[in-house]
Amino acid sequence: MPHSSPPNRPEPGAHALVLVFGSKGKASAWTRDDGEVLQFGAEFSDATAELVKSHLSSTFVGLRLVLVGSEATVYAVRAVAISCGLIPEEISTAVLDLERSSEESETVWADPNTERRVFCGHCHVTMTAKANVGDAIRCIGCNLNLVVRYHFSRRYAAYLGSLIRL
Repeated sequence: MPHSSPPNRPEPGAHALVLVFGSKGKASAWTRDDGEVLQFGAEFSDATAELVKSHLSSTFVGLRLVLVGSEATVYAVRAVAISCGLIPEEISTAVLDLERSSEESETVWADPNTERRVFCGHCHVTMTAKANVGDAIRCIGCNLNLVVRYHFSRRYAAYLGSLIRL
């Protein structure tokens, strides 16, 4: 599950590539002095995916990738990185749109109106919706009513939407 504290820093001597999506100022705790930092816009797009693929194609074994940004963007880029051959142990994520409650162990959204990716378990369409876990949405693919579940797929970078049974 996403976390909002700085990820473990790669061991000394490892090449670190930090991809920041959105405000670099907000991401300063996750950047490194000895690594390469690339700044992107806050939104993930096909063009962003192609830029990331192009950059990762020229990397080498031992790269440590740090992704900083919103949950949807970080996990979409993580999926792209894995499709380029990186393994999960080489990737650290820093999700900036989550907050940890100091009194409880649960994660709360910093902005409940943030759009999240939802994967329909019925027709397998991935859509974007302003919804939190437990909210009901209508699938754009099969037009069924879905409830957004806690299950988050890092592969699809989306929460599972399952059929609401009345």
